[in-house]
Amino acid sequence: MPNYGFTDEEKLALTMLVMSWKKVNLPAEYIPVKKTTTQNAQMDKSSSAQTASADLVKRGEEIYNQKCTACHQIEKKLVGPALKGLFERRKEDWVLSMILNPDSMIKNDPIAKKLYEEYNVPMVIPGGITQEEAKAVVEYLKTATK
Repeated sequence: MPNYGFTDEEKLALTMLVMSWKKVNLPAEYIPVKKTTTQNAQMDKSSSAQTASADLVKRGEEIYNQKCTACHQIEKKLVGPALKGLFERRKEDWVLSMILNPDSMIKNDPIAKKLYEEYNVPMVIPGGITQEEAKAVVEYLKTATK
């Protein structure tokens, strides 16, 4: 293999990049601790944001499985509509509002009214749901309903 004159840090960065394409979990010893450039700091922020986002999606999946699957599935209708392609049909704010305020949405939103008429069941979330939980569910659904 030709020598391109990469430093050890650059070789490590390239290795990490290529391994990330395969979605391989990197061993901790591959991840450098010392950061020397603004670019490395920006990469850390991006990585931290991705980790936080992944954690939020995982939390959303847990909440969805606990509170939503009695009525909703991704691929098929149950008590409520199938959720496949949800964000192709609805905006994120609409979905969040429907989760947090279904009664108000049924009264005031024509799409929610139509869904209520079709399924004849108001959306009820066992034990209720907080705004943070609803946001986590939305983040999960954005990945799960594609």
